[in-house]
Amino acid sequence: MNAVILAGGFGNRLKPLTNNIPKPMLTLYDAPIIDYGINQLYYYGIKDISFSLAYMPEKIIEWILGYKNIKPRFNVEETPLGTCGGVKAIEKHLDKNFFVLSGDGISNINLAEMSEFHHRLNADVTIAVTAMRNPSLYGVVKCDEAGYINYFIEKPQSDIEEGYINCGVYIVNRKILKYVPDSFFDFSKDLFPFMLEKNLKLAAYVHSGYWNDIGSFYNYFASSFYIKDFGKFFPEADNIKRGNYKGFETGEAPRCFINNSASTAGNIHNCIIEANATVASGTVLEKCIVLENADIKKRHTNCILTSNFAIDITEYAQINKFSANYLSENFKF
Repeated sequence: MNAVILAGGFGNRLKPLTNNIPKPMLTLYDAPIIDYGINQLYYYGIKDISFSLAYMPEKIIEWILGYKNIKPRFNVEETPLGTCGGVKAIEKHLDKNFFVLSGDGISNINLAEMSEFHHRLNADVTIAVTAMRNPSLYGVVKCDEAGYINYFIEKPQSDIEEGYINCGVYIVNRKILKYVPDSFFDFSKDLFPFMLEKNLKLAAYVHSGYWNDIGSFYNYFASSFYIKDFGKFFPEADNIKRGNYKGFETGEAPRCFINNSASTAGNIHNCIIEANATVASGTVLEKCIVLENADIKKRHTNCILTSNFAIDITEYAQINKFSANYLSENFKF
C-alpha cells in the first residue's frame, strides 16, 4: 500500500502563526507537524507517499526532498480541489488500496491493524474514528455491530455529549474514485454521504489511543507538551535535515526542551524553546512555547510567544477543552 498526505490547507485558525509558513511545517516540539505522519507511515513500511499541496507548497517540497528512503510525489493545486478532489488528481499513482492522512494531525493509530480491519470487512473506505466528548467540531459517525457506518454527519449543530468522530485517517479502495469528479470534492461533506446513499461499504476502525488535530492554538499547545512529556509515538525516519531541530532537556521535572541554537539567560520552567530563539536575562517563563527566532524579555505563563505577539492559551482552553480525544485529558491548566 502507498499513501497520500493532505497538506494544502491555509491554517486560518492558526494565524498569525501560519502567515509565513504552511501549517504542516509548524514546529511541534522538535520537528515539523508533517514529520509525524511521515514517520508513522515509514514505521509501517509505507515509503511511497504523495503530497497534495496548495498553500506555500515550495516550503513543504523543500523539506520533504531532504528525506532519505522515501519516494515522494507532489501535486500542487492550481485551484482548490477539496480533500477528496486532491486525491483524485493523483489517482494514477495510487495502489488498489491506499492510506490518506491529514498533514496537520498526529496520532498513534496502528495502521497495520487498520489495514487488516479494512480488508477483513472488504470495505470501500475505512475511516479511523475515536471517542470524543463534545464532538460537534468534527464528523460524527455511528456504525452497526460489524463495523459498517450507517450514519455520518459533518460538524453537527446540535449539542452531542459524546460520540465517535472522524480522525481524518482513511484507507481508500481506488475504485471508489470513479465517483469523484475532477473538481472540488470533500471526503466528509461529499464522498461519505454519497457512499451511505448508494449503500457502498463505509467502515469505522475504532482507535483508542492518542489523536489530535493541530487546527487551533490550544491543540497545537496541548500536543506540543504531550510529546515533550510522554515522547514520540514512532521512531524518526532518516531525515538528513534533522540537525536543525536537535535540542536537549534541562531543569527539574517537568523539564524544558531547548533547541541547541537557542539562547536562554532567563528563568524558564516547563517550556519549549525553538531554534534561534532568545530568552533575555530577567525573563520568567512558565509553560510556554517560544517560537523560532523569537526574542522574549517579559514574564509569561501558558503562552505561545514570538517577538511580536503572545497568545495566551488560557483564553482558548475552555472553548477547546474537549477537542482532543479522551487520552489527552491529562493535559490541564
